[in-house]
Parts: sequence; C-alpha cells; structure tokens
Amino acid sequence: MLLRGVKYYTGQTLLVSSKNWTGEVIQDFQEEFIDKEAGKYNHAAKILVQKSGVYVVESAERGAGIQPIEYYLDGDYGLVLCTPKFQYTEEEYERILLPMCGHVRYSYFDLIVAFPIYLVTFKKLWVGSKFENGKSLTCSQLCAYADNKVNGLVFPFPQKISPADIYLSVHFQKHKIK
Repeated sequence: MLLRGVKYYTGQTLLVSSKNWTGEVIQDFQEEFIDKEAGKYNHAAKILVQKSGVYVVESAERGAGIQPIEYYLDGDYGLVLCTPKFQYTEEEYERILLPMCGHVRYSYFDLIVAFPIYLVTFKKLWVGSKFENGKSLTCSQLCAYADNKVNGLVFPFPQKISPADIYLSVHFQKHKIK
C-alpha cells in the first residue's frame, strides 16, 4: 500500500535501512567512515512511476531488476525518499532505467572488496571497477549512473558512491517516509 501524502516521481532515489547481515555490515562501515546518520542507509534504488503502479529499479543480488515499491513500504525498513533538485524529465530516467533491468550484473567485487578498502583508506585508494560501461553495478552505482546520465556530473566518481554519499549529496531534497 502506498503511503498517504507521499508523492512519487520517476527519478527519485529511495534509500533503505534494513536489518539483515549484509545491510548491517554496510551500515557499520558507513557509520564509522562516512557519517553516523547517513550510514544508516545500506541500499539505494531509483523510483519508476508507471500507469500500473510505483516501482523501484535496483541492483541487488540478481543484478538490476524492477519490483513494486510495496516490497519496501510493507517491510520492516527505514526509508528516505531523495528528490533531485536539478531539472529533469521522468522520461529521461525511464529511458535509462528500463533497459538496465535484466542486463546489468551486481558488482560483488566493488561491494565486498573495493568499498571497504576505499573507506578504511579514508577514500584514498580505489581498487574497484572503472565504471566505463555500466554493466556491473552496486545499488548506489546504478543510482549514480542514472543521475549522471540525466544531469551530467551529479557524482564526479560514480563508481565510488555509497548509499551514505547519496544521503549526504546536496543535489537531493530528503524526506523520511518510514
């Protein structure tokens, strides 16, 4: 069930705080090395509004996919909706996000190896992907990739983006929805 009073637009980013094992490890790293408040969010997805409903496009274990937003609204998650402050059309995001579904793999290496090294070296050493083709992405990388495709340089180094970095970005208006 959609939350009353919340406006959803294609192109918004949904930040998710979950309590599973991997989510808590991501939170621990982000809270320690980035920001205590922003570090609470361990997953990111893009909102896609269609005539049939509101969906999230996300990169997760199975790669880039799409599912109804109710999965997060009905679950035990903390949620923040980030609305871009920059000009865009919903069609621009739709043209970028839909073709990714089923065609982009999840970047386990970046999540498990590159991000921890990057954080413990205080963002000095990146050993992860070069992010040239967008064919293997973590959840935040997918969001940064889409934002940069629409608006140029929202995130100068999109391969190094975490959910906490999206939360801290000045390019979004944040609304806690759950």
